[in-house]
Amino acid sequence: MTYCADPNFALAWNKELFKKAGLDPERGPRTIAELDEMAEKLTKMDSRGDLETIGLIPWSVYGSENSLFTWGWCFGGEFYNPETREITCDSPQILAALKWMLSYAEKFGIVKITAFIQSQQGFGTGPLDPFLTGKVAFLAVHVSVVRLYAKYKPDLDYGLAPLPGLNEGEEGNGSWVGGWCIGIPKGSKHRREAFEFMKWLCTSDQGTRSSYETSGSFPGYTKAPVLEDIAREPKKAIFLDILKKTRHQRPVMPAQAYYMGAIRRAVDYSLNNLKTPEEALKEARELTEKELHRVEQQFGEASAGKGSS
Repeated sequence: MTYCADPNFALAWNKELFKKAGLDPERGPRTIAELDEMAEKLTKMDSRGDLETIGLIPWSVYGSENSLFTWGWCFGGEFYNPETREITCDSPQILAALKWMLSYAEKFGIVKITAFIQSQQGFGTGPLDPFLTGKVAFLAVHVSVVRLYAKYKPDLDYGLAPLPGLNEGEEGNGSWVGGWCIGIPKGSKHRREAFEFMKWLCTSDQGTRSSYETSGSFPGYTKAPVLEDIAREPKKAIFLDILKKTRHQRPVMPAQAYYMGAIRRAVDYSLNNLKTPEEALKEARELTEKELHRVEQQFGEASAGKGSS
C-alpha cells in the first residue's frame, strides 16, 4: 500500500544571488537554454580561476542516476517501454541530456567542480548545504528542503518552480513521482492487525496527517484532507502541483535496481572521460537488457510487470 508520494523535483534558486547578477529574482528559467544562460551569469571565479560560486551542477540531483532520469525526461526522453520491454537509455533524447550535463563539466572544468564540491563540507545536507551558504545558485530539490531551509536559515530568500523544459511551455515535463510503500511480511502472525494499521496510516485523516506532520512526506492517498492544508502553504503547494501533474516514474520492471546502477556508472564514466556518452549509455542498455532477460528466465515473464510501483 502506498505510504507516501514524492514530487521529484522543483528547481530552487537563490534570489540574493540573482539580484547580484542582475537577474529578475522573481522569475526562474522556463527552458533549458534560459537555465544555461542564467547559470553562466551566476557562476563566479576567484583570481586564481577557482570556483567561488557555481550556477548549477547538473549531476547533483540526488545522485548520478536520478540526475539523468530527471534531465532525460526534461529533454523528452524515456528510459523503458513496458509494452516491448525495451531499454531505451541510449535514445537520442537521453544522449542529448547526458551531453548537456557534460557541457557543464567541459565549460567549468570537472577538476575545478570536483574540488569545489569537496571544499563544501556537508554538500547537500544540513546547515552547510552550499545552497544555504550561497555557493550554488540553482538546485533541483525535494520537498524536504522546505523544512530544512526553514530550520537552518529561516531568512533564506529563494524561489521554487517546476523544472524547465527543453522548449517554452514544457515546464515540469521532467518531473517524476517516487515514494515509499508499506507491506506485510510473509509469515506475519498478525496480518489482520497489520492491515488495519496500514489502512489507518495510509488512508485515514489521522494517519496521513500524523505521518505528514512527523516526516513531512506527502500522503499517497489523493483524498487525504491534509493535502488541502498543504495546498495553503505557498512553497509546498508548488510541490503538490508538481505531484498532481507528474508524468513519469522510474521504470517498473524487475531489473530496476540494476538499471539504476548501470545509469549511475554511465554518467560517472562519461564525467571522468572513461567512456564517451555514446559508449557509456550503450553499455548501460546492453547490460540491463541481459539482466532483465536473466530475471525473466529465472522468474518467468510475468515478473516483467506492466503495473505501477
